[in-house]
Amino acid sequence: MILNEALSNSLKHAFPDERKGEISVKLIADSDKIIKTNIPEFYSISIKDNGKGLPEGFNPGKGNSLGMTLLTSLAAQLDGNVQIINEAGTEVIVRFKELKYKKRV
Repeated sequence: MILNEALSNSLKHAFPDERKGEISVKLIADSDKIIKTNIPEFYSISIKDNGKGLPEGFNPGKGNSLGMTLLTSLAAQLDGNVQIINEAGTEVIVRFKELKYKKRV
């Protein structure tokens, strides 16, 4: 749902008037542990476009759009957060911890 919302926003708003552009999606596994292991602690999903960027005065922290409210809510369900970078287009980064589930039989 997070990917769908972020990609939909890019497709809808980043490239007006049939403007051409690129959208990239990355999934990054990383660890904040002092002793590095091969087991990731955190995951980041990055959705970046090279479109027109966010409108001047847009404040993602104010929840002034349905899309941003949805992204924030979905990230919170994963004990995560959302970061918006508005440089040479828009990048949405959702970072969340690996969810630990009990072993299933």
